[in-house]
Amino acid sequence: MKITQVSQETGIYVDPAISLWRYIKLSTLFLNLAGTIYIPVIKELKKSDPKEGLSAVPPVWVFGHLKDRAPTAHGCLVQTATCLRSMTSNISSRVWKQR
Repeated sequence: MKITQVSQETGIYVDPAISLWRYIKLSTLFLNLAGTIYIPVIKELKKSDPKEGLSAVPPVWVFGHLKDRAPTAHGCLVQTATCLRSMTSNISSRVWKQR
């Protein structure tokens, strides 16, 4: 995998010569090899790394970058977020009604 510097921020620099490692459970590796993706929630990841989920680049910049350079990916993310928000609000209202 090639690491590419996308931010023009002077305080953020990615050295392309550095190797990145990500340790995962064997079961997750097998799921990935089978074509299934497991994405844990940030809360779960923070159990082993308190800085997990913190971004050096503001989310506004990330979405602006996607909108400018990958409009299809940006559109998919916006559509998915809208769908998830709708699903969550429906679940919340059902739970609230049951109480």
